[in-house]
Amino acid sequence: KQCIELLQKITKLGRTVICTIHQPPASLFQNFDQVYVVAKGYCVYNGSPLELVPFLSQVNCPCPSTYTPADYIIEVVQSCPDSVNILSNQIQNGKTNLLCKKTEEVKYSFMGMEIFEVYQETQAVNTGQDFKYPLSVWGQLGILLSRTFLQMSRNHSVIYIQFLHHLISGLTVGGIFFGMGKDATQTFAIFKFLISVNVFFMYTYVMVPVLIFPLEVKLMKREYFNRWYSLKAYYMSFTIAGMPLMILFSIMFLIIVYVMSDQPLEMYRFLWFSATGISLALCSQGFGFVVGSLFNITNGSVVGSASLAPFLALAYYGIGYKSAIAPLMKVLIGTSYMRFGLVGLTTLTFSNREQLECDDIYCHYRDPDLFLSDMGMKDISYQVQFYAIIGYLIFFRILAYCTLKYRLTSELSNRLVYYAAKIVKQRH
Repeated sequence: KQCIELLQKITKLGRTVICTIHQPPASLFQNFDQVYVVAKGYCVYNGSPLELVPFLSQVNCPCPSTYTPADYIIEVVQSCPDSVNILSNQIQNGKTNLLCKKTEEVKYSFMGMEIFEVYQETQAVNTGQDFKYPLSVWGQLGILLSRTFLQMSRNHSVIYIQFLHHLISGLTVGGIFFGMGKDATQTFAIFKFLISVNVFFMYTYVMVPVLIFPLEVKLMKREYFNRWYSLKAYYMSFTIAGMPLMILFSIMFLIIVYVMSDQPLEMYRFLWFSATGISLALCSQGFGFVVGSLFNITNGSVVGSASLAPFLALAYYGIGYKSAIAPLMKVLIGTSYMRFGLVGLTTLTFSNREQLECDDIYCHYRDPDLFLSDMGMKDISYQVQFYAIIGYLIFFRILAYCTLKYRLTSELSNRLVYYAAKIVKQRH
């Protein structure tokens, strides 16, 4: 009963709710605005629930007072095969719609019928911004966030998988580069460690939206076209809802790899290290949203993984040959947010620190500044690299919103064209 009352309230807000119900009690049956009864492929009634009893009386099938109208019409069409044809002919197989006139006494009359043609004039769906939602964008955002958090709290398996993924990956990366953070003989190993952190955040947070977002879009389309909420509210809620767990698991991964690899235990350095890693994760997720909003799961898996190859290639191109890189290649390198992540992590790790420990007779890169100079990263600010990643983060989020909006309007336009062509063909 509460479900029916809730659906009835939704219809008062300008939405259309269509549902299937079997043998409802009279109290619930009367809550429906329109009932469509089907038997053996034919429509045997179409109209208001209050008009069902007079309609049955009109065809010499009066409903006894001991029956509910819904139960009685089902029993009639099942017990008497000829009644299906009689009722269907009387209602013109659904072309006649019996609308109830709310007077003091409901009277059945064919004057209360309205004949609707099957192919009537179709009004285009208005998708403009002039549509007024009952709630503001912020009110919709609050409700959508509550719903999303409730769904996430019930789906424990996804949380466990993400937790184990970050934990196992952190222990694996930390174990490979264990205790190398202060060893001058392992300078290039430290650089490879930073590359591993970069690649982890890229693949983890690009592929997850590519695999999940298409399913969300499929569900969202039905709710969005029924005017449950605006696209802005949905996109903001979907973006915000995943951030707490992402930040939490990213920090867990960063703590594990940072401590196990024996990096300098300096608070400001770790905070910037974490901020850079989290910004890489958010940026990668934004790119995953772009791919997921355009393609289905199968195509997105191929396009997503293939599109990451140029980012990786440009991120590591010309390392150590800063002055020898052609101007055009410098522009192309700047299109890879992974390059800013790698340079930012490298300059953050090796700049402004004491000389590394050396147990050998000679360690060429005992001075971290010399390594930065040979890598072509001398006098580069890691703050600037961080801000560049933030810029790409904003760009990908806006691009994902635009592609999602384009996909919805494109499908709507195709649908309208299809129905228009179908109507024209029928009339000719």
